Amino acid sequence: MREKDYINSILQQFERTPAQINRPHCSDSEIVKIGDKILAVTMDEFSNEDCFGKMNPEDLGWNMAVATISDLFAVGANPAFFIHSICSNESSTIIEQFSRGISRVLKETGSFLIGGDVGSSDSLRYCATAIGTFNSTNYLTRQFELSEQDLWITGTVGDANLSAFTGQPAPLFEL
Repeated sequence: MREKDYINSILQQFERTPAQINRPHCSDSEIVKIGDKILAVTMDEFSNEDCFGKMNPEDLGWNMAVATISDLFAVGANPAFFIHSICSNESSTIIEQFSRGISRVLKETGSFLIGGDVGSSDSLRYCATAIGTFNSTNYLTRQFELSEQDLWITGTVGDANLSAFTGQPAPLFEL
């Protein structure tokens, strides 16, 4: 079953809130209206299947935070808050280094860690939620008419996939 099929199967079990602006599969973050504010909310989970390779802990934290916050940027939101869960059996020194990488991303984006959870696991599992705001009522979704489009990318095309294929550490993601 493909990811889109899983999501559709899950969505069938729930009532949709009238506060949600975006439709399923139309944006990288969920866009909701709460009172007179429009917020973007995204969640990402990372584990060994993401093929980050043997990166140093600080760079790994950086990449995971950038990967999460980039979903806010994709809809035109400004990062504000970050919540995460870390499950690991690593030493406190490794977790501090990992957290330092996340902290660097939050400082650069002007966002703040507001909580989370910790647990233990045989291998690193990391889940992050980022919440963003909009300067206006403008937001980006994949609801567009087919026409000529610009493609914007960061980094070298394919460098992360190449590292996963060769078992090398993932490149440091650009923010």
